[in-house]
Amino acid sequence: MSDINIGYIEGLPNMDILTTEGTSYINPAKFQYMILERLDDICFDNFNVNEDFTRWEKGRLFGQHYELKWKQRSNGFHVVVMSETDIPDGFQLYQFESIEFWGNRSVFLWGELQQPAGNTYYESVIPKILTYPKHSHRLAITIQEYRSIEQDNINTIHCYTGVEER
Repeated sequence: MSDINIGYIEGLPNMDILTTEGTSYINPAKFQYMILERLDDICFDNFNVNEDFTRWEKGRLFGQHYELKWKQRSNGFHVVVMSETDIPDGFQLYQFESIEFWGNRSVFLWGELQQPAGNTYYESVIPKILTYPKHSHRLAITIQEYRSIEQDNINTIHCYTGVEER
């Protein structure tokens, strides 16, 4: 993903619009992984179209060429989509003064593998059992990094693209 389009929706009262059958927002062909968060739980797994995304305050669905993320704020849900292709209807296209691809990155995931035959990891800093979508001694999220210039400010934008074994 070297060219990026970024669209957004601000202040959705709920996530129902994104999960309504017949919309193109949650398209199984676009996503491989999901990271979902709420106060009492975290889920990082292979993408599951049957997941009830309305139960999560924050989320990130991603695949090699597409990412959709949301976060609940005081005025509703803010949703961002990043794509090499067009932004879906209903999203406002973000206009940058300048944006350029900065490189590929990998970010190691927390935890030490606990079950050689499973995908359970433990990290004492958190402390919580973590479950990841792949089984490996070390895992990393792959990220494409972009830099934009807005009114003399340099911003870094990360687009999650996958999970790799290290």
